[in-house]
Amino acid sequence: MNLRQLHPWNVDESTAVMIQEWLRARIVTSTPKGEVMRIAGCDVNCDQGSPFIHGAVCTYTWPDLSPTETKVATMEAPQEYDSGLLAFRVVPVILECLAQLPTDPDIIIMAANGMCHPRRFGSASHLGVITNTMTIGVAPPPLCGRVINDEVHMDPINIEWPDVSTIISDLGLDISPTSRVYESLVARKVGELYVSIGNLISLDDAVATIKYIIRKNSTFLTAAHDAANKVEYNVADV
Repeated sequence: MNLRQLHPWNVDESTAVMIQEWLRARIVTSTPKGEVMRIAGCDVNCDQGSPFIHGAVCTYTWPDLSPTETKVATMEAPQEYDSGLLAFRVVPVILECLAQLPTDPDIIIMAANGMCHPRRFGSASHLGVITNTMTIGVAPPPLCGRVINDEVHMDPINIEWPDVSTIISDLGLDISPTSRVYESLVARKVGELYVSIGNLISLDDAVATIKYIIRKNSTFLTAAHDAANKVEYNVADV
């Protein structure tokens, strides 16, 4: 997989927020045309009190959802957990897993929020923009927004490009001016989980994909979690 090194991961809180705002404008909320042949699920696990984080990516054929391979990785987390900035802790280890795949997945489903996030840019969206891949976020009930008829709504906002100080320019990032309107609907409930856009897919298509997966292969959504847990236990036994 062609993994773009768009920014550093070990940054302070204000820089991390600025990076999120910079990358957020790159999210595409429509589904591109093209054949889907491979799909992947990914998740992470952390040892309690340990600086290490474990990740797993499980790939499947599409649409029959036959499992093909599992890749795992362990690394020292570049960041401590900070509310709203989880991507800076968990995405790097998923990138390590994806880099091991011989063939790129066409869709990545991450056990995390996408645009259902206070800044409309959760871990699944961060991963999708970094990899330039169709990405869907699947997560428990959200901690932001209002749930109305199984849909999560946030106040619609029109965000202009933030005031770019030396924080972004010093990182060498593209600071082309941009603005964007963010609609109120950010996620929809499927079963006990909430589905949100990561990148390069509409919410309707994201929801339809997850519903199909649940019907076709009920273990898909837990396979990467189980694999990441297994890595944790193996490391603990060493």
